[in-house]
Formats: sequence, C-alpha cells, structure tokens
Amino acid sequence: MKKFVLLSCASIFLTLVSFAQDPILLNNNQSLVYFNPSFAGSNGGIRNQFSYRNQWPEYHTNYVTYVNSFDAYIRPIKAGLAFTYVNDNVWHGDLITSLYNLSYAQHLNFFNDKLKIIPSVQFSYGQKVLNMNSIHFGDMLDARTSQWWDTKEAIPSSTKSYFDMSTGLLVNFKSNWYLGACMFHINQPDVGLEGAHTLPARFLLHASYTWHFSEKSQLQFFYRYARQDNYGTNQLSLNMVTFKYLLVGVSYFDADALQINLGARTNNFSLQVGYDYTYSKLAGNTVGSWEVHGAYYLRNKENRKLLTNFETW
Repeated sequence: MKKFVLLSCASIFLTLVSFAQDPILLNNNQSLVYFNPSFAGSNGGIRNQFSYRNQWPEYHTNYVTYVNSFDAYIRPIKAGLAFTYVNDNVWHGDLITSLYNLSYAQHLNFFNDKLKIIPSVQFSYGQKVLNMNSIHFGDMLDARTSQWWDTKEAIPSSTKSYFDMSTGLLVNFKSNWYLGACMFHINQPDVGLEGAHTLPARFLLHASYTWHFSEKSQLQFFYRYARQDNYGTNQLSLNMVTFKYLLVGVSYFDADALQINLGARTNNFSLQVGYDYTYSKLAGNTVGSWEVHGAYYLRNKENRKLLTNFETW
C-alpha cells in the first residue's frame, strides 16, 4: 500500500483499530459482571451496576466509557444470567464502540455450600462506528513524483460488526475467599476498520479475601493480573466498608498510578466515585481519570440486614 497522509485524528483512530485493547474499569467491585461473567447472579437476587469512566479528561482526545449491567440469580436452575451494554467513546464521538454481552453462569455448590465453583460463558455482539466527517485527507498528489496516490485500499470503513465469545471461572471458599480467571475474545474477532485486524485475547486472573473485623466493618484484600497481547498489568487494592455504609478504597497499579475510591451504600443502593492519579513519567501527558459507579439491588430482607461482601453485594 502506498503512503497515505491523514491528519493526526485519523492516525489515532487507525492505531486504536490496529492495536485494539479493551476499556478497563479500575473499581472491579462496582462492575462485577463486566469484570468476570461468573459473577452473574452472585448476590442471589437482582442487581443493576452502572459505571462511567472519563480517562484523561484534560487531554484533547478524551476517552469515555459507559457500562451498564443487569444480572439475576435464577433459583430453579441455580444459575446467573446477565446482560451488559458497553459504550466506548473516543475523541468526542469520532470513534464509538458498542458491545452487547449476554452471560450465563452455572452455580455449583459443594460441602454444604462451603465451596462454590461457578463456570460461565459470554456471547457478545460488537459494532465500531467511525465518523467519516471528522477525517480529513491530505493532498492526493505526491509532491515528489507528481503522481496521484492510489488511496482506495487505505480509506477505512465507517462501520464494523463482529461476534465475540468469552469464558470465566470463579471459585468461592468459605464465603470470604474468591479466586477467578477469565479468557476474553477466545475467537479473536476481526475488528479492523482499515483492513483485517484481530482483537487479541485478554487473560485475567484475580483473587480476593474479605475480613469481617466487626459487625459493621469489613476489609477486602484484592489482586488482579490482566494481559492482552503484549501488555500486562497488576493491581493491588484495599477496600473497606465501615459504619456499615461508608465505602473507602485505594488501589496501586504497576508503579504507575494510584486510585482512591469514596462512596456509600445502603440496603438497596450504592454510589462510589474514584480518581486515579498517574505518578510515573507519563504523569505530564495523561493527567488523571475519573470513575463514577452506581448500583441498585433487590434481595430478600434477611440478606439486606447482613454485612455483605463486595462480591455478593
């Protein structure tokens, strides 16, 4: 393909398409099904979790992600079902990715419910939409040879649809220990707008332990490792519920960034705000990022009175 000149806007778009990475929410407790589809139905009732992330709002490209997830536990079949909608917006609507996920998690109980193993499968339909009006092409005449460039192969498509498949596994021991693993994009779908570009598989491994140190307070220790293509990240978090309703959390990411979360939860609602600050050499270019999470829960009266773990809230 001959050289083709686009303005910086289009260059960033094609880079995103070629080296596609999933949008990541840092507060995993407030986006459980998006984090691992095996959490579908984990609170034993009906749950709606919704999230908003504004990454680097002071940077002119602006990356905004919305996630809205509904899940429920179906008692007759001892399984969880979930539907998740994801909207990822780059450069104020110039490139929008919409994703519709349907998740099924089978809850298997052993040793009088002391051990739970929950495998899951997730089917997805995705669509990328590129605003062609925002792309400006350079001069079609090569100044060095006075020849017209052949640009037919370089002009990107305005839309791309694809199907995706993922799977997850969750192990819960004595209600306080959680171990999980996921493999997203098993089929590595073609998501390219300019030629064929596969979406790399993403591997996730996580673990958490919750310590109930009083009737109204608990502390969660959390670890996550994620890898997609050649990029791997580690996350360590401490999350606390105190006075039964107040939420506080802090997370550390690969000697690169810190996130602080503050919020509150009642018997049916929760609201949490997080801010992550980059302190590495990227700090001068990335600024900070905001996350806002909310949730609504329907559970039986007995469970509402209990100080529930983050994973089952």
